[in-house]
Amino acid sequence: MNHLDRQRESEPAPYPAGRLMFGIVMGLILAGGVWAALLASADPRPTFPRAQRVLNIEKLIRSGQDDARVELLLGDSLTYESGAVNAVVTYLRDWQEPGGDDVGEIRLHNVSEMGFDIYTHYLVSSLAGELDPERVLIAVNLGLWSRNRGRQSELAALLPAGRWSETLFLPLHETGVTMADLLTNRLVYLSGALGLQAQLQTAQIRLQRETDALAEWINSRAGTPGLSALRKHRHDQMMLLLRRPDKALAEQTLAPILAGLTPDDARLVVLEATVGHFRDRGAQVLVFVQPINHEHLTTLGVYDAAPIMASIEQIRRTVDRQGADFLDLHALLPDASFRDSGDHLAYRDPTKPAEQVARKLQPWLENGRKYGLAESQATEHLGEKDRQ
Repeated sequence: MNHLDRQRESEPAPYPAGRLMFGIVMGLILAGGVWAALLASADPRPTFPRAQRVLNIEKLIRSGQDDARVELLLGDSLTYESGAVNAVVTYLRDWQEPGGDDVGEIRLHNVSEMGFDIYTHYLVSSLAGELDPERVLIAVNLGLWSRNRGRQSELAALLPAGRWSETLFLPLHETGVTMADLLTNRLVYLSGALGLQAQLQTAQIRLQRETDALAEWINSRAGTPGLSALRKHRHDQMMLLLRRPDKALAEQTLAPILAGLTPDDARLVVLEATVGHFRDRGAQVLVFVQPINHEHLTTLGVYDAAPIMASIEQIRRTVDRQGADFLDLHALLPDASFRDSGDHLAYRDPTKPAEQVARKLQPWLENGRKYGLAESQATEHLGEKDRQ
């Protein structure tokens, strides 16, 4: 055996490329199988990924695009939740003038979701404006003035590039929206990839639940509180919302309002931009302050009429600058009309608080409908004269 033969024998045999690829593929299949098994065993409770929320809101808004005439309601959980929303929306939708006419029929399209606030109304205003609503009601919740910051960035997908220059002068950073969010979320939305993103986020949520369950099991074996203590704390916080607020919670919730809003308040700036967008599209706009439990706040010693009315006056001035209408309902209802510290209405109360709210909104809608009816009749009359 010569030197060359001995060198060949000492070299390792080449690893076949086919076997290498087979190993990679089998590794991927195994990893995918483990992933699928984890997801299959994950907690099947409903998940609410951010991308899916955008799709749901888009569907909610577009469901009114076939209506010939639209009245639009932008609200939050106070106008969304089961019971209260049925009372308000059904009352306004089904209310008819004597000898009702199709021209005057109310078609109230309720674009409200839990957690919606002034920032959200701005982010969805372009898509909602495509419905060409004749009238827009915007509900203002005084209790949200200090909440929900940093939770709305995914809704930047619904704001078209044509309005990005406007956002440079708006404090959208208060709700966690940056120029990067505007660009990336919009591109994902336009590419049609939100559905895939929602599926991935759902899988992540379910996998996280499994991870949390495993961590909790490990902590229980180690005798440490871990996630159990955290969950108990969260549960206690949620239970706090099921009863009347104590003084500390009430002061925290209404802190900006009790301090007195200034003209440059971030939410007022965004509210004005939202109202202005609908006014530019020719819609009549009514901004109304939703009821708060002023009786209970008075009992707690928290309700101070002077700064609250001063803050409401700032909201009114903001609305007036855009030529819109304003209605203050914050002191409309007594303590019995509320079922929790979030000012959600006790919709089973015999006084029907939701309908009381609706009755206050009715005159504004009625005036608008009479205007629309008269305008339609005048158009028909002119048409008859032309034919003659």
